[in-house]
Amino acid sequence: MNLLEETYAFLYRRGKKANIKRTNRRLNVPHTSRIGDVNFNEYRNVEIGEHSYINSGYISGAVKIGAYCAIGYNVSLIALTHDTDHATGELPLPQNRAKIVIEDGVWIGNNAVILPGVRIGRKAVVGANAVVTRSVPPHSVVGGVPAKLLRVIES
Repeated sequence: MNLLEETYAFLYRRGKKANIKRTNRRLNVPHTSRIGDVNFNEYRNVEIGEHSYINSGYISGAVKIGAYCAIGYNVSLIALTHDTDHATGELPLPQNRAKIVIEDGVWIGNNAVILPGVRIGRKAVVGANAVVTRSVPPHSVVGGVPAKLLRVIES
């Protein structure tokens, strides 16, 4: 059983806050949050807030997810990529890292892709199949490829 499977088993059996540590890497998941079938490229600084869930997808690099977030199926949060000048070559390839921050109350639709350095504001909605290349303001709806502002949610 790999570390991810052990994490899932622990979360479902214990129902307590997990702080899995392995050589400078950590995954923080409160007991009120749920992670479905998610593949992690690395566990470096992945945090998930209270009462949030991720149905399935891929997380690469440093990601912070706030409280009460709903993340759909097959969502990719890509905060770690390789340098485009070195697409191939000797390993390790030069890497670009930029943390993704998803604030409280965000809803991300199925198959969305969030790229490095993006901040999604409180109570924003990202439409299904969107590719988010820039930060999203709070209380807004974005969608498309690349994602564009569709409307502002009145409070």
